[in-house]
Amino acid sequence: MKLTTKLLLAVQFNLLFLLLGCSPSLTPDMILFNGKIITVDQKSTIAQAVAVKEGKITAVGTNDEIKKLAGEKTQLIDVQGKTLIPGLDDAHLHPEWAAVSELNYKIPDVHSLADIFTWIKSETQVKKNGEWIIMPKMFFTRLKELKQPTLAQLDSLAPNNPIFLNGTYGGMINTCAMIRGWLPLNRRRLPCSVRGNDRSLGRNYQQGS
Repeated sequence: MKLTTKLLLAVQFNLLFLLLGCSPSLTPDMILFNGKIITVDQKSTIAQAVAVKEGKITAVGTNDEIKKLAGEKTQLIDVQGKTLIPGLDDAHLHPEWAAVSELNYKIPDVHSLADIFTWIKSETQVKKNGEWIIMPKMFFTRLKELKQPTLAQLDSLAPNNPIFLNGTYGGMINTCAMIRGWLPLNRRRLPCSVRGNDRSLGRNYQQGS
C-alpha cells in the first residue's frame, strides 16, 4: 500500500472518529422553535429557534437550521410565536414596578427628540390649557441624539400646558410648569396664559393667551 493511500485512510479514520466521538456531545438537550428569539446581539437579531445544551444556548437561527441539530433525545418545544429572551442577571431590578407600570397609562414609545415632540403635540390636542402633560420614563440616554430637549423647544410645543418629562431621578419641565409649580397664590390652578414674575427664578415670565 502506497504511503499516500495510508495517509488518506488515516485522515479519514481520524475524521470519522472525531465526528462519532464529538457529535453526541454537541447534540442539544432542548430546541425551542417557532418563536421570536431576541438574541440581544450587536445587530439586535431576531431568530426563530434556539438550541440549548446543559442550560446554555449553543445556537440560534431559523426553524430549519436549528431543528437539523436535534438528536434522538432532544426535547422539541413549539413556543407558538411567543417571545424568548436570554437569561439576564441584574444587580438592580424592579420587576414588580415594571409589571404594573402601564396599568394606569401607556408609556410612549419614543426613540428620538422628534418622537418626543410629536407625542407632546398630540397631547396638546386632547388636553385643555393648564392641564399637565407628563411623559413617564423619559431617559435621554435612550434617544438616538443622546441629549435632552431645550427649554425653548418645550415652550414652543406647549406654551399653555405644563410639561414634565419624568426621568424618575431627574427630569425636565417647561416654563409653564415653573409658573404652575413655583409661583405663589392660586396660580397652580390657572392656565399658563397668565402673566407672572417669579424673582426666585431670576427671570420674568410672560405667557400670551
